[in-house]
Amino acid sequence: MKSEAEFLKNLDFFDGFSLSELEQLLELNRIDKYDRGETIVRENEANVNNEGHYYVILRGAVDVLKEKRKLATLGKGECFGELAYLTKEKRTADVIAASDDTLLLEIDGWRIDSIKTSDIRNKLIRKIAVTLAQKLTKTTRLLANNFGFSDDIQEVLNENKLKDLNLFQFLSRARLFKTVPFFAPFSTEQIAEILNLPHLFVSAQDNQKIGSTKKPTGKFHIFYILLKGLVKVEKQGRFVSTLNQGDCFTKVENLDTDKKQEIDLIAEKGSKIFAINFSAFERASRETQLLFYKQFGKHQARRLAC
Repeated sequence: MKSEAEFLKNLDFFDGFSLSELEQLLELNRIDKYDRGETIVRENEANVNNEGHYYVILRGAVDVLKEKRKLATLGKGECFGELAYLTKEKRTADVIAASDDTLLLEIDGWRIDSIKTSDIRNKLIRKIAVTLAQKLTKTTRLLANNFGFSDDIQEVLNENKLKDLNLFQFLSRARLFKTVPFFAPFSTEQIAEILNLPHLFVSAQDNQKIGSTKKPTGKFHIFYILLKGLVKVEKQGRFVSTLNQGDCFTKVENLDTDKKQEIDLIAEKGSKIFAINFSAFERASRETQLLFYKQFGKHQARRLAC
């Protein structure tokens, strides 16, 4: 068991897990082996034996197909099946082993969720949220770190600046949060907790093109939620899609901004955007973190399934 836990420790997906947590994870779940061509999950499947289960690839690779058309090949350290776990809906794609001796860790997400005293569930949900955001970025090329906020608001507010948030602003933002589907499951206390964390609150002008040439430095991950208005996504002058109230997205790490960007993001209808740094959110309570990551993951999953 210890050697298996040490193997998991070397995978990016389990970065931040202790060996004891990984040993517990292995005790609660199982490792399965598949040969090339074997089906792991089926599109539109609602199998009671693996409902709420998702998978991490330990060795080998899998192909993801929708309506018999290959969408992607996933390899070691990547996960799949998380959409059905988060949304409690049918599988959105076929997943087939792409190599012999493919090893998968099959995680019973609902069982992990029932462990109230464990930090494992929180770390898993957080990892899933980031994984979904990365998949969405690759799928739509919506590179949110080019959202071009001016330099003075590009930096996350520190505690001293946060003190300038007066009672009127605090209540106004709390009321706005309550109108957004993303925050519907959150209690008033949890919303207040989030608003007391360092964050960005950005008001964009109508028809404002959101874009920046400022090159990011270091490692970061910022979650964005559109609270009001909408943002149009255009590619080479052609309309692609629209981000609506409650849609969420993420800032990509270390984007090469030397390349010409083909995506334009245009704010409309008095857009207001909430943003919070991944590291700042570590200060929130475990329950608030868990709920936030679940909501983020669910919203991303629905957009990926479209």
